[in-house]
Amino acid sequence: STVNQVISDGLEHAVKKGMALERSHAEERGESILQRLDEIQLAVLNLQRPVAVANTPPSQMVSGTTLTAALQETTGFPCFKSPLQAEYVAASLSRTQNLALLLKTGSGKTLAFCMQAARTLRQPGDVLVVLEPYISIKEGILSQYSRWKGVTFGAWTPRLPPDQAPDVVVATYDQALSPPFLNWATGMSDATRCKRRISRIVLDECHQLILDASWRHKFRKASLCRTIDAPISLVCALAAPVLLEELKKQLIVETPLKVIHERSDRPEIRYKVRPVDVNLPS
Repeated sequence: STVNQVISDGLEHAVKKGMALERSHAEERGESILQRLDEIQLAVLNLQRPVAVANTPPSQMVSGTTLTAALQETTGFPCFKSPLQAEYVAASLSRTQNLALLLKTGSGKTLAFCMQAARTLRQPGDVLVVLEPYISIKEGILSQYSRWKGVTFGAWTPRLPPDQAPDVVVATYDQALSPPFLNWATGMSDATRCKRRISRIVLDECHQLILDASWRHKFRKASLCRTIDAPISLVCALAAPVLLEELKKQLIVETPLKVIHERSDRPEIRYKVRPVDVNLPS
């Protein structure tokens, strides 16, 4: 009976301790959720305020309501997935601001960088150039986003006349490095020769340029970003800002780079270190 009592007392103590730990963890998770809700609420409030775009007169400032209306008209979606999408769209309307967009896979990066071409946001004659490392991604954009209202998408070909370019031109990295593409893009920089002009160059999956030195060397040699008089956007799922700055130098981009990215910390994840028996069989 004494043994049974000891076991019973031990179990009761363990249950109480376990309940206390669970309560403590629940409180911590609750505080984390409340903190996140406060951040979201603040972001939504900021989104409703007018967003100042570089080199844009105060009378043309873009509000969160304007961006949402453009999204609804163009895509049919009721709202952006996150305030970061809207922040990028507003910043992309600048004629001089170089940008970097770092969002995890599935967060809507492609939608964000294509929204610049929306009918109510673009200026007359604007052409957005999107560069992809692989043909499969290029074809995916043309297939999925060609259904947008008021925006025309098309693949770049050497036979594409600059004056007849669609609102969004999609090409591969290799195509962008070819002399025909550079001549085509350079011609669009001359307002006296062409009615259409490149408003921005998007380098999607730009981590490929960081990982592949041969591509990086080719882009630098071609002086793509210096040849074409347009701001650039570096887009990828994950990259350290310091690497983006290095890539900017390699591409001979001299003006500052504004980085729009998600929080890198994960408050919902905790690590616990405990000793193990090194003599356990492998």
